[in-house]
Amino acid sequence: MPTRRERASKRPSCRVLSRHDEPSGLPISHARFETSVRSMPREESRWPPASNSPQTAAPLELDIPRWTLHDRAMPRILFLVFGAVGVATLSYACASDDSGGTGGAGTTTGAAGGGPDASDAPIDTAPTCTDGVKDGAETDVDCGGGTCPPCAEGKACGGAVDCIDGVCAGTCQPATCTDGVKNQAELGVDCGGSCPPTYHGTGCVQGTAGSQVCSSFAPRDAGVDDAGVLMFTVEISWNAAGGNGFVDYAMVYGPNDTVINSQGIVGGSAINVCTSGAHKETFDLPLGDAYTYKIWHANCINPNACSGCGYDVVVAEGGPFGVAEDPCP
Repeated sequence: MPTRRERASKRPSCRVLSRHDEPSGLPISHARFETSVRSMPREESRWPPASNSPQTAAPLELDIPRWTLHDRAMPRILFLVFGAVGVATLSYACASDDSGGTGGAGTTTGAAGGGPDASDAPIDTAPTCTDGVKDGAETDVDCGGGTCPPCAEGKACGGAVDCIDGVCAGTCQPATCTDGVKNQAELGVDCGGSCPPTYHGTGCVQGTAGSQVCSSFAPRDAGVDDAGVLMFTVEISWNAAGGNGFVDYAMVYGPNDTVINSQGIVGGSAINVCTSGAHKETFDLPLGDAYTYKIWHANCINPNACSGCGYDVVVAEGGPFGVAEDPCP
C-alpha cells in the first residue's frame, strides 16, 4: 500500500495560466485543462492510479482566467440595475396602496377594485337637529321648523306645530285648560287629565202653564250628599191654585222612573201647597240631565184641610233639565 508521501508525489500539479500562456488565442473565459491525462491510455487515466502502476501523472494545468476591468465591474452594474428595479417596484406598490388600489383586492381604506380614502371624503356640513346651532328651517336651536322636534316653552316659534304644547304666540306658551288645544295629557280639548271637569245644564227651562225650572251648580263647591254624590240645586216655580179645598204639588221624575218629591226625597210623599199665587219649590238633586217635572192639582174632601185630597190631575210640566259633567270629545 503506497505511503502518504508516495500518493502525494503522484498527484497532478496545478499552475495558473496567464493570458500570455494562452496558446490558441481563445477568449480567457473558456477554461482549458492541459494535462497529460488526455494522452494516457484508458487504463492509466483512472485516478487515483492503481497501486502497481509505475507511471506518474503529468502535471495538471488549470486555465483559471484573470478578470479584466470589465469583468470586475459587471456585478456592480447588475447590482445597481436590480436595485433600481426593486426601488421602482416598491414605490409603485406604495402609491397604489395610498390611492385605494387599481382593480385588485383593495386596501384597508379603499374598496375592492379601488375607491377613495375615507380621510379624503368631504365633511358633511348639512344642518342637523343636534348640532347646537339654529340653522336650516329651525325656529330655535335644534327645534321647530317641521324638520326637528317641537320646541319647549319660551323657545321661538312660527306656529303651533313648532311647540310641544301646540300654543305659539311668538314663543311657545305653557299649556292651560282654556287654550283650546288638547295637550298636557288631556282626554279632550281642555278637559280631562289635569283639567277640572266642566258641566252643562245650568240655567232655566220653560215649562207649560207659565211654569219654569232653573238649575244651578258651582263646580267643586257644590253640595255633596251622604253618599258623596255631587248634587245640583233645582228651583221649580208656577202659579199655585191651592186653598178652598184644593192643593197643588210638584214631583220630579228621574232616570229609571225614579219619583222624587219637592224635598228631594226619592219615593217621598207629595208636599201639598194650599195657597194660591206664585210659588217656588227648591231642593237638591244628584247630577244628571234627564230630569222632568210635573205640577199636580188635587181636590180635598175637607175644604178647610190640606190633606186627604184626590182626583189628582197634571196642570203643568216641563223638562228635560238637569246638570251633568261634559264628556271629553
